[in-house]
This record gives sequence, structure tokens and C-alpha cells, in this order.
Amino acid sequence: KLFLNITLQNCGISSLNAAFTLNRSGMLGIKNILSRSELLGLFKILMEMKYIQILDDPELNDNNEYDENEDNPGDNEYYVLGPRCFIDLKVWIESKTEHTGNECPLCSDYVMMKGFKCGNDRCPSIIHQQCIDNYFSSVQNGRYICPSCQNGVEIEDLESDINNYIQVLTHPNNAIKIINELKIQSRKEPKMEEQDESK
Repeated sequence: KLFLNITLQNCGISSLNAAFTLNRSGMLGIKNILSRSELLGLFKILMEMKYIQILDDPELNDNNEYDENEDNPGDNEYYVLGPRCFIDLKVWIESKTEHTGNECPLCSDYVMMKGFKCGNDRCPSIIHQQCIDNYFSSVQNGRYICPSCQNGVEIEDLESDINNYIQVLTHPNNAIKIINELKIQSRKEPKMEEQDESK
């Protein structure tokens, strides 16, 4: 669940290298809790059961700084949460209130990897492309307004201009940054507890 939670924090996408980083981080109890072959075997099972799916998107092939990993001499692969996660773990996912910023205001489902952002820096919402397409398709007067912040969106031709507002929200390898931040945080927490006990 820790890996799933990290993936959720990273807009529902992660990478094989992130899994290797988590495996040796010590946050699972001991370092290198799984061997390389065991970890690859686990990912194969997760894919077969539709908990994760391979993510192949040319926009992500940008030589990300975390694409090399000493524990994974093979190719780094990118993953997106699969449909089984949102069936079997729906209640648990919904309890993770820190991810509410990734909920589409039009359908209340989780937005993964890409989404519509209206261009207003103060608007917190991310919307599924299909949801915003359907929403804007009902506009009769040519005035497109963000359903969340009510600001105008400059669109002349819906079919072509909407793509200017669809953004890749993060990179799968950014899950590694989240793991590193959690690791630093977990090291600080015992020290805070020790200070409280000394008082």
C-alpha cells in the first residue's frame, strides 16, 4: 500500500525505478526486502491482475534524471494504476484525503497523468479530457468557462484548441522524489519524539 500511496501522490503514475528505490529505502522495514527477480515477478503479477498497467506515452520519453538506477540495470518502465485498484481499493483510496486535488470536479473520479487545466493559476482543479470535452460540447454561445473557477477559457475551435489546455501533470520517475522526501521525513520523526520524551 505504501507504493500505491506514493503512486497516488504522483498523479497515479510511477516507474520500476521508483519501486527499486522504495525497496532499498528501509521504509518497508529492512533494505532490499525483495531481490531484483522477486520485485520483477511481483510487478508481473500486479500487471496480470490489472492493478498496474504499462504506460507508453511519447511525451514522457524525455531522458528523465531518474531513468538510471544501480539496482535496475535493465530498462526503466513506467506504470499507471490499473482498473483493479479502483475496484478493490476504492474505499482506501477515497480515505486518502491528501489526494482530493486530483479529483475531477465533473465526475469525482481520480485524474491520472494528464488533465485539463484552465490556465488560471489560482484554479486548483484538474479535469479529465473526456469530461471537459463533454462539458464544452454542450456550450452553444461559444463562451467556454471553467466549471471550477468560472474563468473564461480562450477556445475558438474546440477540437484543436482544447489540446492547448491538456497537460502532463507529472513524470512517473517523480515518485522517486516523493520516496526520498518521505525517507528524510521518517528520519526526522524519531528525533522529534525523543525531544518530546526529554521534556
